Amino acid sequence: MNLILINDDGCTSKSSKILMEYLSKKGHFVYCFFPTKDHSATSAGIHINGKIKVQDMERGIYAVDGTPVDCLHIAVNYLKIHGIIPDMVISGINQGLNYGTTIRYSGTVASALEADLYMLQSISVSAEDSLFDKDFRIMMSIIHFIVKYIEMNPINRCININFFGSRYTNMRDINIEFENEVADYRFILPKLEFEQDNDGKIFSSIITCNNKSREYKAGCLMIGLISRNLGLYYNKQNEKWMRQLIENIYAFLLKKERVEEII
Repeated sequence: MNLILINDDGCTSKSSKILMEYLSKKGHFVYCFFPTKDHSATSAGIHINGKIKVQDMERGIYAVDGTPVDCLHIAVNYLKIHGIIPDMVISGINQGLNYGTTIRYSGTVASALEADLYMLQSISVSAEDSLFDKDFRIMMSIIHFIVKYIEMNPINRCININFFGSRYTNMRDINIEFENEVADYRFILPKLEFEQDNDGKIFSSIITCNNKSREYKAGCLMIGLISRNLGLYYNKQNEKWMRQLIENIYAFLLKKERVEEII
């Protein structure tokens, strides 16, 4: 498959490069378009009427001086010029979870959703910070399984994937949740904390995103369906598709009980 890989953490993202190498070894052609710097929480922001510089880095990685959504548009149209038709867009792996209210702000999710404009299948992948100093093999194998499943069973939704903190060493301990049913999507304003200097003329603020969803245990794999036009709406057919995906992931994990079995 021809895969476009994007992120919002920038071209120095370790996890995105590991994912690129893993998917390439699985026989896919992976075209990476990453922002030159961190663009977390930029949502669907784009540059209008401005020139965006793109640098061809080593091993097929392009550094884009723009937002994640800029990366998506540039990637699709650049490949088109060169006669390459992409099959799917993967955004991530984002360092930090994106579910519930946070998807409204996420550049990772927004760039995946933007793929719908080109009628492309898309996946958004995020993981808890604590996982980034651990072995990525199990996450990679699950992502690749979902990629192959979508290739065989297309759906007109973005698949939003979140890996919650765990070593993911025992496949039987992984619990899969359907995000649309369990996450809290109410729009909750971000929390702000202010610090003021002595004369009161200058102050700074720290913005953190509110997420009132219940805590999920370590080892949880959360998967959701999101549409660029319909948001979080899903019908019975979509629900059936998701239930079948979850069942197939469980079956896959039971066959791969130990990390050593993940290739």
